[in-house]
Amino acid sequence: MRGDDRRVGFDRLNQRSVDTGVLVLAATPIGRMSDASPRLAEELSTADVVAAEDTRRLRRLTSDLGVEIRGRVVSYFEGNESARTPALIEALEAGMRVLLVTDAGMPSVSDPGYRLVAAAVEREIRVTVVPGPSAVLTALAVSGLPVDRFCFEGFLPRKAGPRSRRLAALETEQRTMVFFEAPHRTAAALGAMASVLGGERRAAVCRELTKTHEEVRRGGLASLVDWAAEGVRGEVTIVVEGAGEPVDVPTDPASLAALVSLEEAAGATRREAILDVANRTGLAKRVVYDSVHKPVPAARSEPGAPTRTRHRDSGSRVSDQASRPPLPEPLPHPVVDSHCHLDIADGPDGAWLPPEEALARAASVGVPRIVQIGCDLPGARWAVTAAERYDAIVAAVALHPNEAPLLAGAGQLDVALEEIEALAGSHDLVRAVGETGLDYFRTGKEGREAQHESFRRHIELAKRLDKTLVIHDRDAHSDVIRLLDEQGAPERVVMHCFSGDAAFARECLDRGAWLSFAGTVTFKNAALLREALLVAPLNRILVETDAPYLTPAPYRGRPNASYLIPLTLRGMAETRGDDLETLCAAVRKNTESAFGGTW
Repeated sequence: MRGDDRRVGFDRLNQRSVDTGVLVLAATPIGRMSDASPRLAEELSTADVVAAEDTRRLRRLTSDLGVEIRGRVVSYFEGNESARTPALIEALEAGMRVLLVTDAGMPSVSDPGYRLVAAAVEREIRVTVVPGPSAVLTALAVSGLPVDRFCFEGFLPRKAGPRSRRLAALETEQRTMVFFEAPHRTAAALGAMASVLGGERRAAVCRELTKTHEEVRRGGLASLVDWAAEGVRGEVTIVVEGAGEPVDVPTDPASLAALVSLEEAAGATRREAILDVANRTGLAKRVVYDSVHKPVPAARSEPGAPTRTRHRDSGSRVSDQASRPPLPEPLPHPVVDSHCHLDIADGPDGAWLPPEEALARAASVGVPRIVQIGCDLPGARWAVTAAERYDAIVAAVALHPNEAPLLAGAGQLDVALEEIEALAGSHDLVRAVGETGLDYFRTGKEGREAQHESFRRHIELAKRLDKTLVIHDRDAHSDVIRLLDEQGAPERVVMHCFSGDAAFARECLDRGAWLSFAGTVTFKNAALLREALLVAPLNRILVETDAPYLTPAPYRGRPNASYLIPLTLRGMAETRGDDLETLCAAVRKNTESAFGGTW
């Protein structure tokens, strides 16, 4: 279109707007009536026509505001929106000022109004807005999740199938997502989100915003499902963290299969592992699924020290480029990796990095010592043997929380705990009982009793043998603290791979615990974890890898190893504003104190 043509069109639109009335969309309070603006009151009293989603609520609104409506009042709701729109357009074309209000918030945003706005725009009728309260923006602001980019998804479908398909289309959405939900469907919606998006995905459920009983529940989707199962009341807005940026890792079938195997070794089900890898790589679940179920032949690893594997199937090994990030710049002061699993391989043919090479690489960058963790019976036996064989290693032995329900169900929990006690007391190089604790992410409510019993007995074992207690805590903060308080904590407690926020960090610190930070503290979406790091005093901080899991940025998604500790420590120093050498020296001293002296 030429410039003159655009000018004519613009003038015609202006003339048309002068000849017709004005459609006014007015936001109404979502909770407190005092949030209503003076302009809303003015528009209510001067409009020729007031179209209301619920005329009874309109009467309450005007009564609370002390406003008298002089114009005609008509109902305008989902059931009559199509039929009522033509009459309102006629009123607008006759020069009237039509005000549209809904029960709460802004008309047309998951509320009636879109059809009327679209029809007015098509007829070149002026549309304006009285801005005001918004459940979407209010929930975003209090969620604690990133708000630089977000999208509004409205209400999810009511039926399970369509709801899951909608969520599947959002699997790789990187923006923070906002949903409205009915209170009686909140638990089902959160369950579907946890199943499709992953139980660890952070979210906030905002209930009764700005009202007397306002509540904001934050946490992983899995923990929010448990909370919602008890029933939810009031208006609900759900804010969900977006998917992380795809990691820069090879996405050939062999590499994807190996990544899934790593997740399974950490305790994930096959479905959970595929979902996690799909989210981290930005690939569709089907692509990852096909990589796992149509594997390429596995390559043989070079001979090395015996290394066990906990994989459930053969899978495929990742390539050297994928599995071995380059050596980082060495640290200015040596530190200790306070939590490592050298025994866990990335495939059936042996360790991705043999223990001798893993130790040599770690020492070359300033990590000369490692705490080897055994968290089931084979792992505990391996840890004790490794501590006897390698001067750089001390051992910790325990039953992982997710082992407890399995052993209890088989009637073997007592026997297994007896062997753990024997191993813990077998050598001075066994410095700790761990990792034990609670894991509500992998184990459902039916397994919690066994986890509680196992955790209590590990606490007593650590106290009886004067060993450090290494705690695994996943989505179970309050019960971990409660059981520690009930049993009485040992003299030395380490919170392995600390995953709480600043408030939980203070609770642990108040009980004398050390907080051990892993590569997760470098992840882009770990803002709450970095806040916890900031409240920890310098003399209570440890560092760990949890290798081969939780690889720090920028190599997230590849197998971890102790030689990557410098990446985590540099991120921690930057977050805290600490001098790197000072932080390293403190971490080394803290680790020796936490694990009963040097070795």
